[in-house]
Formats: sequence, C-alpha cells, structure tokens
Amino acid sequence: VVDKFNAAGTYAGVQITGASTPAGSFSFEATSGVAVDNSGLGTDASNGDVYVANTNDNVVDKFTASGTFVCQITGEGSASTDPTHECSTSHAGVGSITPTGLAVDSSGNLFVADSAHGVVDEFDSAGNYTGHQIADSHITNPATIALDSSGNLYVTNFVSNVVEFDATGAFVRTVDSNESPLSVAVDPATAHVYVAEYSIYTPIAEYDSSGNLVDTFGSGMVSAPVGLAVRGSSGEVYADDFSNGVVDVFGPDVVIPDVTATAATEVKQFTARLNGEVGPAGGGNVTSCHFEYGTTTSYGQTAPCSPTTPYAGATSVSASLSALSPKTTYHF
Repeated sequence: VVDKFNAAGTYAGVQITGASTPAGSFSFEATSGVAVDNSGLGTDASNGDVYVANTNDNVVDKFTASGTFVCQITGEGSASTDPTHECSTSHAGVGSITPTGLAVDSSGNLFVADSAHGVVDEFDSAGNYTGHQIADSHITNPATIALDSSGNLYVTNFVSNVVEFDATGAFVRTVDSNESPLSVAVDPATAHVYVAEYSIYTPIAEYDSSGNLVDTFGSGMVSAPVGLAVRGSSGEVYADDFSNGVVDVFGPDVVIPDVTATAATEVKQFTARLNGEVGPAGGGNVTSCHFEYGTTTSYGQTAPCSPTTPYAGATSVSASLSALSPKTTYHF
C-alpha cells in the first residue's frame, strides 16, 4: 500500500491499496517508486496526483491526491491491464514497461525508469508518450530516479552507481560509484544530490550540483534505504529504512558559527564588559548573538551582543554587564 503522512509524521488519512485498479492490488519490488505531481502549485487540477510504479503488473497507476484511481500508463499494455483504463493509447515503443523509479518535472511530465529495457521514458500529464526516451549505455539497471529544477535527471543503477543526464538526455557524469547505491533524491532548493547506499558506514551521501561530495550521514541509524526524498522547504531528508520498516527523517545541515571568547575588560565592583568574536563559518549571516554568563559553568544568564546582528563576516562583539555581585567569580 501507499500511505500519506503530514509534515509532522502523522497519518493523513489517505491509503492507496491498489484495490480500485484493474489488477486489484499492487505487486511491488524493492525498487518500485512513487512520485507526486506538484507542478500545479495549487492552481492546476493535476496538482497532487500520485503515480505508483506497479512493477510486476507492468504499469504505472495514477491516483488523485485523495487516493481515487484515475488511469494506468502501460507502455503497450499487459495481461493484467484493462485497456479501458489506460491513460492514453500512446505507447512507449518498447513493448510493455517494467516501471521502477518515477519522477515528475515542473511541467507535470512523468519520467519512468524501465528496468526491463534499461531506459527512461517520458510521458506528459495525460499519459501520452512524448517521444523522449533516454537510452544510454550508462543506464544498466535503473531503479529510483530524481530530477532537479533544471531538468537534469539522476538515475540509480541499482547497487552499482548513480549517473546524471542533462535535460536533453545527454550523459553528464557518474555522481556516485563508491559504494552500492540504492536510491537517489535531489533537494529542489539547493540542487544537492543525496544518494542512499547499501552500507552501514555511510548510508547517505550528499553531493553538490557539480558532483563534489559534501557530507555523509546516517551511520548506524538507517539500514537499506531503498527510497529517498527531500523536502525542499525545510531541507529535511526522508529515508526509507527498509530493514526496520520505518521512515527516518534527518534535519537540514546546521552550520555552527565560529565563536571565540576573549578576556573581559572594564571589570569593576558591579560591572564588566564581555568580549569575543563571531563569524558565520561559511553558513550565511549570523542572525542572533548573545553571551551566556553566571557564577557557575552552567551560566544561567544572558546578555545581547553589541553590535546587533546580522553579521556577514567575522565581527568583534561585546556585552556590558551591570548589577554584578562584588567579590564573586563569573564565568562566560
């Protein structure tokens, strides 16, 4: 089945079982994908439509956002398909498809990885084959796929590598060949590429849009992540923890500013001046700053930094304290 959850992880009341399809159920593989058409952004009737790769029935099933069955994309049909439910009679030209990875672009076009033929086919939002097919020797065993905002396509060759193609379908580069990739996703806000690998040491790798390794995470926390997705508005990464039957959520990168405390000055009976330096460490402007201080290393009191934020670069900061207790040691 396919279940819908809200951003907080609460079940949203929509479960798609496949019972309303001509086959009467889904027949999944580990690489069977799901994609959502968000191209309408609330203004188009197709916005929120759900595509499900019904792999072993050789079809892609289309549903509304509420889970109502709409039609099937068959490529050319199969024994389990009722032709009256085909989205279109426009065939993919490769016989019946064996769909695995799915992705929808900003125009609502659906890209389907066909593992039986080692190609990726493109269909429009009505289910018509557009005539665009990526058939390249670098596609060997396509599983999950992902698109960035420029139309670049990333294809996972299951437990082999991840390869990138530009919007025309031309091969660009191999992004990941270090481990055994299971799935791929793209952050629409940053164009960073995330690759889930069959490894207990570096299960998720992050690359920038040029293919440079940025980070790895999830070690000891996620196992066999065969599905991966990124929420563009928050940068949260969702990993299908196949071995444990859960979806793990990882927060976006947090850049810790460079902070240095220097000696206090103007120390008097009841007052003192705290000093330091704060820098953004390449993470964008520092938007808030304060000193913590107190009579123990647990601190307990704060004082705002001067000058006020934001800080675009390394900045000397200070805070003037008053009403201090005389003959008392303070920490900051």
